Amino acid sequence: MQRRTLVDHRSRAPVGVNVRRRPVDPMLAARFNVYWWLSIVAPAVIMLAVTYWHRRAPLIVGAIFSLVITYALCNFSVQEKWQVRNEIAQTDSEREYATKDGANLVFTLLFIGPFEAVVYTSLWGLVGWRLWPRLRRKQQLT
Repeated sequence: MQRRTLVDHRSRAPVGVNVRRRPVDPMLAARFNVYWWLSIVAPAVIMLAVTYWHRRAPLIVGAIFSLVITYALCNFSVQEKWQVRNEIAQTDSEREYATKDGANLVFTLLFIGPFEAVVYTSLWGLVGWRLWPRLRRKQQLT
């Protein structure tokens, strides 16, 4: 004969499963990360502006400025991502995961940030260097 208890064990989640105690506001989880967008737009704007004159000195200053700004924005973007994850963490395992961000931050600091800065700055520098003379020639022909 089966003994009856006051606790219904079937409705419990298995041990080790993350169970949300309260629903997460979807607007908090999907917060707009402005740093990520700026890390893409800033090098384009900077490099297209400095390549307009087609001179070496503004190009060098603009490239250095673009590298620094893009690198900083890339790192701010990753820090913002982890801050959002930390804010929406509700269970102990989620909080533990959200505070273990050191490897991601260091990897971005040493590898992804510089790579992104060099690639975006070079790409938009090359595009601007070739774009402005073509646009000037087209204007002169019309």
